[in-house]
Amino acid sequence: MVNAYVLVIAGLMLTCGALGDRYGRKQLLLIGLGLFGISSAIAAGVDSAALVIAARGVMGLGAAIIMPVAFAVLAALFGPTERGRAVSLLVMGLGIGIPLGPIIGGYLLEHFWWGSIFLINVPIAIIGAIAIAVLLPESRDPTPRRPDLWGAVLSTAGLTSLVYG
Repeated sequence: MVNAYVLVIAGLMLTCGALGDRYGRKQLLLIGLGLFGISSAIAAGVDSAALVIAARGVMGLGAAIIMPVAFAVLAALFGPTERGRAVSLLVMGLGIGIPLGPIIGGYLLEHFWWGSIFLINVPIAIIGAIAIAVLLPESRDPTPRRPDLWGAVLSTAGLTSLVYG
């Protein structure tokens, strides 16, 4: 269940970042948050390991979209003098969230039913999507390169294999 998420996010992060540059970062962030939130809600309600694994894979896809696109948005929103501080704040948030997730998950498992570890993601995804829809301007690379299908396939296979190994 854990590996489905990790393998998908690791394998698709580069490709999803390129898609955000090409097709629009705001749009992709909203798609990523939607996938993450909906698959979290589904994972909370299913009763088979296979369905939880599938939902975790879709959560990984949502996260693979969100992570690189969030960093690209910072570069588009902030000038060179402010960009370092913005990136630092985002990295600090990730640095706090990574160890805090298992701690909160453990607390939820101790005090509530197992599906609560997924349901906590739903309001966060909704609030994030509303904030992005209202506050974030659309941005994309003004001169995108043509899509590199083979590069996407090879980077996805290589990164997934590396992480799996």
